[in-house]
Order: sequence, then C-alpha cells, then structure tokens
Amino acid sequence: MDLTNLRYPQNANFGWARLEWQNAANGYPGSVTLIDYAYNDVLGAPINAGQVSDTSTPEPDSKAMGLLVAGAAGVLAWRRRRKQSLEQQPDGPSV
Repeated sequence: MDLTNLRYPQNANFGWARLEWQNAANGYPGSVTLIDYAYNDVLGAPINAGQVSDTSTPEPDSKAMGLLVAGAAGVLAWRRRRKQSLEQQPDGPSV
C-alpha cells in the first residue's frame, strides 16, 4: 500500500498504537489487547512509530560517532609516529 500521496489535515493529531491479537479457535481474532500507545499533541506534527517521548534532544548520529572514532585513531597514530621520529633524532627530542 502506497501512502506517499495521502493528504493529512494540518489540524490533526497523529499517533500510534501497539496491539496484541489473540486468535479464536476459528482463526479469526478473538481478542485485541492495547499494549501501549502515544500521540503528538502538537497539531500537524509527526510522531514516529514507537516514539514515547519528545526528541528535542538529538541523539548522536552513528556516522558522527564513527568520524569521532576515526579522528581519535588518526591523532593517536600521528602522536606515535611523531614520538618515534623524535626518539630517532641523534640529539634527542627538543620541547
């Protein structure tokens, strides 16, 4: 089902619900239990499925964390090479 062309009113509240279905002996749903739910009380504002709190505090992006780790590894490698080159100089390191 393609939902990309649906038009939503701007004065609507959006939400989600997690349901548990128990089938009866005949194969049809015998009972439905509401597990949890949430909605955004800001008109027209979206909410992600499973979201239960405000996400105004951004979580770290995995790409950004990867760049930080790669940068730290690069600095460590640079310091090791620098230390080795200073130790190989005949008159020792100068600070």
